[in-house]
Amino acid sequence: MDKKAVAPHSPFCRHASCVRAILKGFVAGLAYGAKVRFPHALVITLVFRRSGSLTSMIRTILTATAQHSLSLAVYVSLFKALGCSLRHIRQTTDDVYNQLIAGGIAGSIVFGSGNPIHTQINLYLLSRIILACINLAIYPAKLNSRLFAGACWSAVMALFFVAPRSLQASLKSSMDTLYVDTDKDGLFTFRDLFK
Repeated sequence: MDKKAVAPHSPFCRHASCVRAILKGFVAGLAYGAKVRFPHALVITLVFRRSGSLTSMIRTILTATAQHSLSLAVYVSLFKALGCSLRHIRQTTDDVYNQLIAGGIAGSIVFGSGNPIHTQINLYLLSRIILACINLAIYPAKLNSRLFAGACWSAVMALFFVAPRSLQASLKSSMDTLYVDTDKDGLFTFRDLFK
């Protein structure tokens, strides 16, 4: 089935209907959020949160999935609504500034709570932004994978040994298991990995 191109309803907006684009964005955010978070929450719950009833584990998985999905759905729809509004207010199709403003406002409203799932999403984005900026800075060359890995690992190891409290709690805990606990006297067993 071919999709027909529909003329925008305004000279400043590319959507045939802003409301329809916002609603489609909401649904896409729900679906994509569930697609990404459900398998992640399932694995994390099964590997790291094995204590508790099956019901509590299922609740944990579904709560994380719902939070991620709903947050992404609200962000996408709010971003689109703000983008459409800014095009009409500013009477311009210059989407660079419209998207920058809409992204900042929507991101701070939706993902600014500091809860663990929002923090994880923000950190994921930050890592991708940094990598994109590096690639833009050295374009047309590509970032050397060994140099990139070396810079990441040297930085995290220095932070761990010099300022461990600056690291996020789960990263510090993982690094304690790998680098501190293994320096202690006594036998290290697989059970130590799951404490």
